[in-house]
Amino acid sequence: MATNFHFVKDFSGISRDSKLLIGGGFLGNLALGLIFTDLSYFLHTVRGISIVYAGLVFTIEGIAGSVLAVPLGILSDRNGRKKMIVYGNLILGGSVVLIAIATNLIQLYVASIFIGISDAAFTASGGAMLSEISTNEKRTATFSLYALAANGAWAGGGFLLYLIYPLSNLGINQLSAHLILYIALGLATIVSTILLVRIREPARVRTVKNKKIISSDTRNIITKYVLSNIGIAIGAGLFVPLMSQWFSYKYAISDTISGPILGLSGLLLAFSALIAPALGRKMGIINAMVVTMLASTVFLILTPIPGNYQISAVFYILRSLLMNVSGPLSNSLIMGIIPPEQRGATSGITSIFFRMPNSLSTYPGSLLMKDGNLSMPFYIAAILYVASIVSFYGWFRRVKPPEEVTAK
Repeated sequence: MATNFHFVKDFSGISRDSKLLIGGGFLGNLALGLIFTDLSYFLHTVRGISIVYAGLVFTIEGIAGSVLAVPLGILSDRNGRKKMIVYGNLILGGSVVLIAIATNLIQLYVASIFIGISDAAFTASGGAMLSEISTNEKRTATFSLYALAANGAWAGGGFLLYLIYPLSNLGINQLSAHLILYIALGLATIVSTILLVRIREPARVRTVKNKKIISSDTRNIITKYVLSNIGIAIGAGLFVPLMSQWFSYKYAISDTISGPILGLSGLLLAFSALIAPALGRKMGIINAMVVTMLASTVFLILTPIPGNYQISAVFYILRSLLMNVSGPLSNSLIMGIIPPEQRGATSGITSIFFRMPNSLSTYPGSLLMKDGNLSMPFYIAAILYVASIVSFYGWFRRVKPPEEVTAK
């Protein structure tokens, strides 16, 4: 029987500028992968900072990114996206260096604010730019390739923790070894901006002067989209940024063990992006998203149950893999059904309503873990996930992106 899962065909024909954008963001995502995999452990166990204050770093970063996402998105729609992406990458590289060398909480929180700024700049322009330098037929594949590279980079950030061992064998202490990794990645991120500078921005993006920032039709779509994602945002924030410390609390293992586990999770979920275009084409984008998210929730519930970290890690990896199949599909969907001149503002608005609740929930998640409630964050998240998935399907089950309309 013939199959619709033609991976090579899906990813052939992606534009040169899309590849430059994807490649240019790789090292920044590698640095972020290290931070979001290891930072809670680095700050708490290595630096000796309370887990509560460590959790607050993620909250501050998310708030900064959320507050600036909309105004930067509007600027992106009016003045172009390339400069926003270039400056965002430069700020990210410098922020990674700063967060590593920070010697007090004020410096640490300033660094987290700058990371939030860089995140807002890239969020406001990256998805919109990708959608405009690709065709409707290749839009989902382009977003999937970006997810593959980004998640692969995040996975690499976790695996980089293996370098702690050879550095230690050279007589370098644990703190210095971590600093070497953070600073090297920050500087590499700055250098990678060379690729982003070479992107050819479409002239239409530079010249559009639409007085109406968001139309009523777009506002209606955005409202339903963000409301159906808030539960997932809150739920993920309760545990995802804190997993290295959760493994330490639950199973008494260090980040040199949990880091590669989380890196493997990122590596496998990166490859989940390979099936996203084919799955979306075969089932329809909406159905593919709902099925994979519901399956992910099952493994989310199972994650805190096992008595050993190996089985727990398998459940967590499966949860991540299934949930992240929906990522590129979701991004492709919203960029496909929103007018081009409103995509930057849309990216900013959807970002703020995901990142804000996601970041705010990290703090209560850290409090639950500190108090010994190590299963509760997962169970609360599962309830929120189901509510979001049901509402999303109810609102979007009849929505068709341009390529599905054309296929009919």
